[in-house]
Amino acid sequence: MAIVHVAQAASFPTDAMTSAAKAVEMINQAAANGAKLLVFPEAFIGGYPKGDSFGCPIGMRKPEGRDADLAYYKSAVNLDGPDDEPGLSDWLADDADHFVQLAVSHAADRAALGRLRAGGLREQVLASALMDTTRFVRDVEQAFCGIWAHGMARLTE
Repeated sequence: MAIVHVAQAASFPTDAMTSAAKAVEMINQAAANGAKLLVFPEAFIGGYPKGDSFGCPIGMRKPEGRDADLAYYKSAVNLDGPDDEPGLSDWLADDADHFVQLAVSHAADRAALGRLRAGGLREQVLASALMDTTRFVRDVEQAFCGIWAHGMARLTE
């Protein structure tokens, strides 16, 4: 019989790495107590800013809210990279059956595995934006600014 534990803990909305470290600590503690599965709250890594209005009470937006929103956005975890980088979303499973389907599918596609190996998957991951903090923050900031500009353009229409 599998023992399942449920994590009831707050994460750090603007610090995904600290949240991840906390998750690792909780996983180790749950395993030491016999858990085979530990279920975390939605968006534990990446955080969820409970109660934060991002300085945007109804009808107005304050500068400190923009700063809080930007800090939260910058700490978000993106699972897909640009076309020249390996994305992770196609490797994520929804459940155990889906995991098996993905594993079989990826293992059966020897040509794709060969391309990954020949293309230096390890080197690609190490060179990706996720491993380059400055580049990652710049890319996220550019994406946020694009989203912001699009939203502002819609407001002025």
